[in-house]
Amino acid sequence: LKNILRSEERLKEVVSDELTEVAKEFGTKRKTLLLEEDSLEEKIASQPLEVQDTPCFALLSASGRLGKTKDTTPLVKEGRSEHDLLLSSITTTGRADIGLLDSQGIIHRIHMLDLPLISASNETRISLTHGLQAEEIISHTHPICLLPLDTQTSTLAIATAYGKIKRLNISSTSKDSWEGITLEENDYVIGAFLCNDEDEISLLSNDGQLLHFSASLVRPQGRTGQGIAGIRLKEGARVIALGVCPSDDISACCVATIAGNSAALAGTEPGSAKITPLDRFPSKGRGTGGVRAQRFLKGEDVLINGAIGTAPLLAMSASGKPLDLPEIEEKRDASGTPLESFIAHIASI
Repeated sequence: LKNILRSEERLKEVVSDELTEVAKEFGTKRKTLLLEEDSLEEKIASQPLEVQDTPCFALLSASGRLGKTKDTTPLVKEGRSEHDLLLSSITTTGRADIGLLDSQGIIHRIHMLDLPLISASNETRISLTHGLQAEEIISHTHPICLLPLDTQTSTLAIATAYGKIKRLNISSTSKDSWEGITLEENDYVIGAFLCNDEDEISLLSNDGQLLHFSASLVRPQGRTGQGIAGIRLKEGARVIALGVCPSDDISACCVATIAGNSAALAGTEPGSAKITPLDRFPSKGRGTGGVRAQRFLKGEDVLINGAIGTAPLLAMSASGKPLDLPEIEEKRDASGTPLESFIAHIASI
């Protein structure tokens, strides 16, 4: 110790070694892409000439990263990598404009030219580790989904925490951002998906109730509409998940529910999880209370997370690490399987 204190060179060497050990144990991969400063202006200026207006995917990951693919080659679901969980994926073109809906119901215009190109890892997986952060476009809210601005054949189903459901007639304006749904005070958007009359809309509340009904029961509205009652909530309950599934292929969709204790500090307890086929839940009328989706174990009183979508559903930690979900449980109101790690996000690939 005296030798270290007497020698500044030795002190820096010890500090460097210790920081290297800390980085090996706790470090994460860099999430931003570094470019040479003197070439950045040239890259941006030349990009519009280099990018072709060909079909591609625009992607939004569960950890808030945005990116695009070079073409419409199907995304492969075999294998997992960090930040490969997608909240939203739409087909567009390399020079188009698309929309990004946030949790306050605002749609933000995004130029596809601004999105980084995401490469397939080993030509099998998509990783958004180096994607553009959605928070660079929106602030103080959460990104919900991507949407095309040139569609005339589909609507956007939007669900709020207070149980409202709205089908938005998608239309573009000359503004950089505009309102997609008018919200009540303290209400917020929890999910949104492209939707047609033939689809089935599902809503999951944090008190363990699930309701699904035909999308044709929700009349499409313009930008300023507040939506209509989707699910009847008990006092204090909130909607935590929305699903939109084709009615003729509802058997391909699953419901993921994760139960926990409302008194616990968020992220401190893993909870218990259950994956159930959506067709095990009977269809009810819009505006009703639905049916129980998971029986709570001792110490559980709330669903802390959930998702509804095409199987297989995948899970991820807050840091982007892939996590495992339990096997499918056929009984719709069974209790869950205890988890070893806290799941922050559930979605498709």
